Amino acid sequence: YPLLSIREYLEELPVRHGDGEFIDEICRFVPSQIDRVEAVIADLLVFGRPEPPRREVFDLAECVSEALNRIEAEADSRGIIVHSQIEQTQVFADRAQIADAVFRVIESAVASSKYMSEVEVHLRAASHDWAEVEVRDCASCSGFERAGSERSDSAAELFFRAGPGDPALGMAVSYRILQQNGGLLTASTTPNGTCIEMRIPRGSPQATTARQSL
Repeated sequence: YPLLSIREYLEELPVRHGDGEFIDEICRFVPSQIDRVEAVIADLLVFGRPEPPRREVFDLAECVSEALNRIEAEADSRGIIVHSQIEQTQVFADRAQIADAVFRVIESAVASSKYMSEVEVHLRAASHDWAEVEVRDCASCSGFERAGSERSDSAAELFFRAGPGDPALGMAVSYRILQQNGGLLTASTTPNGTCIEMRIPRGSPQATTARQSL
């Protein structure tokens, strides 16, 4: 917990202010913990007060490819192979918000995976109404598996039970973003691993709702 860690350092400061190595350690450690706090606050704002989506038609394949490029260095450093199969698919949503949601889920999968493991990312047109992004990890990736297994809870419960860096945190924010854009986020856990599915409307949310009610 970042604030607790910072507090412990500050409590030691009066008796160790002459310790050069300790001061150097504080200078390295405290800013990184402040960054973590700021990231959590930013997530809280997205979750609690999401910006109204500015919907437009765009190619979802570009967002998925961008997310894969952003995560490539981290995956390589952990020896994680990311397999992808991407179809060009037009959707109607807020491009920036959807790109954020997609990246969060892929990042959570990679961050939770064990070294030298695999993650699969698929994008396809699931139906006339929906485009689907599927992110799947291997069975041994316990962190992502826990986030997926708790998907039956409400997004609020999942969010506030999660800690900084917890995959469940990014999952809850992605859930909220997709919900705002008329989409869905679901998860399933099997012996072969955890699968997170994101569905984004291919037409306007109003048209999608009307078709579903027929």
